[in-house]
Amino acid sequence: MKKMSILAGLLLAVSAVSAAETAAAWKPFDGRKGHLAGYRLSDGDLFMQTVIVCRFDPEVRTEVVKDGEGFGAAAGLKSFKVGDALCRIECVNVPVKPVSKKIQSELKKSDLGYTAIPGFPWYADFGLSAEPENADGKYPFYYVVGADGTVKYSGGSVSQAISAAKRDAGAHADADDKLLGPLKVAVHTDLAGALKFGSPVTPVVKKLKAIAAGKTGSDERKEAEDILKMLEQSKNYWYKTIAATDDPGMKVVLAGQAMKTFPADKRMFEALAQKALSNPVVAKAIKMYQTLYSYRQNPPQKKADIMKAHKLACQGEKVIAKFRKDFGDKLPAAFLSLENLVMEVKAEMEAAGAGRK
Repeated sequence: MKKMSILAGLLLAVSAVSAAETAAAWKPFDGRKGHLAGYRLSDGDLFMQTVIVCRFDPEVRTEVVKDGEGFGAAAGLKSFKVGDALCRIECVNVPVKPVSKKIQSELKKSDLGYTAIPGFPWYADFGLSAEPENADGKYPFYYVVGADGTVKYSGGSVSQAISAAKRDAGAHADADDKLLGPLKVAVHTDLAGALKFGSPVTPVVKKLKAIAAGKTGSDERKEAEDILKMLEQSKNYWYKTIAATDDPGMKVVLAGQAMKTFPADKRMFEALAQKALSNPVVAKAIKMYQTLYSYRQNPPQKKADIMKAHKLACQGEKVIAKFRKDFGDKLPAAFLSLENLVMEVKAEMEAAGAGRK
């Protein structure tokens, strides 16, 4: 296979879009048809979300960069934040040549080393019905479609594509919601109010589908369809966010909440949790983390429950002390996050009366 350095990739001619232009319609899209690698997409992933399309040559390889510039910077796209709000960005890799069986086999292990954006889906036929012009005919070639349906960038620089995507996604961050993102609900406010991350969306989805297929007014049907699209998008939004979470304890907590939220897609989130729990020693720390986290989120009110939470936090201190002795400065991430949570919960329970004579 040919080799291409990161520097060479970044020096590709850039044909930046000087002014935002309305994007053509997306090609008819089937989440399964043409799917080559990564998680599957739905129509909802193209709705009110920033999308980067990367057209690339699957036969060209690149150096693996973990972080910083170039392809390595793409890792931050999965959990990009503005303030406390997580931003919604999707990337789709579209090979310009057929993908060989050898490459498909390699993809089952890792997608690093390709000029595709790592960690995001590959589709054989995906994109706008009329794509921005790639005047030089060089790859990889990127274009960014904003949440408002305009082209924010097109050219050969992955760094510029990522920057444009972050700017666009960040513009919607203040309105971000765990399930409905930037969507403003005006008609079905009661149904939208019943959507909570950590509670099944199924009952609301059933009602919305009935409205969308019914004979109610066009505004009612349109908004029901929009909410359904956003919920479909949120499955992948949370999958990406959880996959990018470095804290093993929080990863399992969020995966558990996502499993409850999207019961029909439980397996995709369960796989993320199981990976974090694969080490039995780390699993012990995560189990304690989960219980303490529930105490922090829902502080106990009864004296007996306050004492119980305080006792667990004290046990956590002993567990951390033991592992600090065993691991020294190389304490696993699961124990570092547990240590912080132990201190928080212990202080809160003592403030509530635990430990007093």
